[in-house]
Amino acid sequence: MLLSPASTSASLPSQSFWGRIENKKPDKESEFQKQAQMAPVRQCLLTLAYGDMENLRLLPQSFAELEAVARDWTDLPPDAIFSLRVPVEFASSGASRLVSGPYIYLTGEDSYQIAIHGVQSLRVEIGPSPP
Repeated sequence: MLLSPASTSASLPSQSFWGRIENKKPDKESEFQKQAQMAPVRQCLLTLAYGDMENLRLLPQSFAELEAVARDWTDLPPDAIFSLRVPVEFASSGASRLVSGPYIYLTGEDSYQIAIHGVQSLRVEIGPSPP
């Protein structure tokens, strides 16, 4: 059996050279998370119009939240019937192509999500009753 100085660890220092080298390569996931935290959040705005009054708020994520905001702002009674409509020029271009009239009537979550898709601001008019 051959013995060489490299086969014994007696001559090596207690901390090896390789233990002192740090991993200089950044982790891609942690770097992505840092960038996501530093990225500015784009806030979408909602303009509520009722009669001759207007109010500016942050755009809700769901139709139920929009209804609650509209009912709260106008101080309508809980059983009052009202309609929410978006002028075609304020809706998304995809929603504008689907409608032949001047307004998109928001009747549920589907019509709301189609109307807000890709817009930075939305104008919602509150009417007295559905069409």
